Amino acid sequence: MNKKGRAILITSILVVALLAVIFVNAAPKQCNDGLDNDGDGLTDYPNDPGCTGNSDNNENNCGDAIVNGNEVCDGSNLNGQTCVSQGFSGGTLSCASSCTSFVTSSCFTNSCSDTDGGVVYGTQGTISGSQSGSSYSFTDSCGTGANATLLTERFCSGTTPALTTFNCNSGNFTSCSNGACQ
Repeated sequence: MNKKGRAILITSILVVALLAVIFVNAAPKQCNDGLDNDGDGLTDYPNDPGCTGNSDNNENNCGDAIVNGNEVCDGSNLNGQTCVSQGFSGGTLSCASSCTSFVTSSCFTNSCSDTDGGVVYGTQGTISGSQSGSSYSFTDSCGTGANATLLTERFCSGTTPALTTFNCNSGNFTSCSNGACQ
């Protein structure tokens, strides 16, 4: 290719690149396109608080406490969601700084397990698990002194720890020893 041909080729490439830049910059931005891009009922700058100017290309306004667009929450506005609705037993749900997900690190799931399988007076058992975010472990025990025949029997009521008191000096039993009726 001669010198003149190379000059024409280089000039053509530069013109195409310049037109591409002009076309990309000329495309209407979200905050200047006449559309409600984030679904908040407000259109373009200055009417949509998610827009900082006509050249802003994002109408989403994470941080305005209004859930819109692809947001699932916005600041303290959790859009009616709680730890429970997210599948946990309780706790404090919060919104991620991106407004597109929840922070569940302060949510908790209650649990309870019982080594003797429930209310079993003749076997010492231990219940353990987690309640309101705190771990626990309780073992069946006998009273002392005048209450030496009383058994405190621990069991699970669903995922909640529970207890009942039983007098081992009745029925088939005569005493309480090592957390079980004998």
